[in-house]
Amino acid sequence: MRKALNEIAQVAEHSNQRVIVELRTSGQYMLPDPITIRTTATTHDPVGTLNAMLAGDARFHVLTDPDGVIRISDSRVDEGLLNLRIRHVALTKLERYNPDIAMQAVLDSPEVKAYFEKRRIAESIDIGGLMSPTDPKYPHLERALDKMTLLEILKHMLALFSHTAIYNECVDDSGKRFVAFGFWDAD
Repeated sequence: MRKALNEIAQVAEHSNQRVIVELRTSGQYMLPDPITIRTTATTHDPVGTLNAMLAGDARFHVLTDPDGVIRISDSRVDEGLLNLRIRHVALTKLERYNPDIAMQAVLDSPEVKAYFEKRRIAESIDIGGLMSPTDPKYPHLERALDKMTLLEILKHMLALFSHTAIYNECVDDSGKRFVAFGFWDAD
């Protein structure tokens, strides 16, 4: 899985494109099924390259949103959470400079908490990241995120911090549901 995400992130970085990978995982450790990547020559078209790479894995569809963000979508993912509109999230200085921490603040919003409760999602899982210093010369978010869907927030963070983001819906063996967001840079 790590190898596949790294190859996807390399395409994103080499083409200077923003890519969101949407996955669904299950089982005891909520590990995704392996992603089948076909080795292919990199083209000047990142969507074509990603389509060729994932051609052997029927779960995934590569789409380009009108804003230019490439989305690799697992057909089993429910996009309800991504389309949820958040009214307002005030961000601390630390959150403004660190996308993983900022995303956790978004997931702590009343709208997301109500969504989790209604759909019996236990919680979000932090899949980690490095801490950035809170120095104005580094990329950072504004003090608040207002009237945006979770997908728009994710895209906004991608534009500032990384080329690749991951949204993972997880269901463990007992049926307990989780979600995870993270940002991925190629090794």
